[in-house]
Amino acid sequence: MEADLFGSNSTTPRLRHAYTQAKNFLIGQTFSNFQDPDAGPDQLDFQGPNGQVSLRNPQFRYTVALAKKTSMSFAVEKASSDVAFKTPEFSALPNSPGPDGTVKFRQETSRGHIQVAGLFRAVSAYLPNGKSDSVLGWGVMVAGAQKIVGKDTLTYQAAYGAGMERYLNDSSGLGIDAAVVSSYQPWLRALPEVGTYFGYQHYWAPKVRSSVIYGFVQINNTAYQPGSTYHKSDYMASNLIWNPFGTLNVGTEFLYGWVINRDNSSRNAPRIMFSAKYDLNFVKRPE
Repeated sequence: MEADLFGSNSTTPRLRHAYTQAKNFLIGQTFSNFQDPDAGPDQLDFQGPNGQVSLRNPQFRYTVALAKKTSMSFAVEKASSDVAFKTPEFSALPNSPGPDGTVKFRQETSRGHIQVAGLFRAVSAYLPNGKSDSVLGWGVMVAGAQKIVGKDTLTYQAAYGAGMERYLNDSSGLGIDAAVVSSYQPWLRALPEVGTYFGYQHYWAPKVRSSVIYGFVQINNTAYQPGSTYHKSDYMASNLIWNPFGTLNVGTEFLYGWVINRDNSSRNAPRIMFSAKYDLNFVKRPE
């Protein structure tokens, strides 16, 4: 079990992970089977790159070993249609007719790993006439981590699909899994989306390291969506981290991001942050 205080109210604990495993089965809340947490870049920004598949979801998962370093897993996960489209003529009321389905293939290598995953889901909402419209949401994702020279490591991910906005960092929670095509075609269309990032970690010394990260997200909006609707964004980050002893890490990170809406209006945001983190590990010693 794991919790933090990064919820909407910083005084209220937020549940991150709560699951149990028995042999090949997992049940509870943890990272989605569609996600690769091991491919996340080494950085101080808690949220991570804009194009990262990142979702902790209640799920039931089954994993089977195909070989010593090869596995495949299947999961049914909690569904939640992220549809919040609203105009004077239309107001979407999302619903979830069935669970999301995910499948993942993972191959370990001597210098890293590669992972391929698929997502299938129903994105649904009630229309003004009281009827529910549902469209197929889907996605494919490739991610991995690979040591290049010495301890230098490349991390990467590329995801593409339609109606998978809920699973990506930047588009999650914006209500744009699907949208109405036009006032004359008041039915849902799953919005195509691409999300990608890469990160490169370099060690300057045994206890000093840096990473550079770039991420990109773009959504194919419908012409009927409001002009202020999210369309695409870019994300860049660079850091310097020092590990003086044990699990203590101290560092600074510069981040720059910019977003473009459907009407081509844009905004940018440079940031600089400082961080110190110490991990407490409790290990029961054998008697």
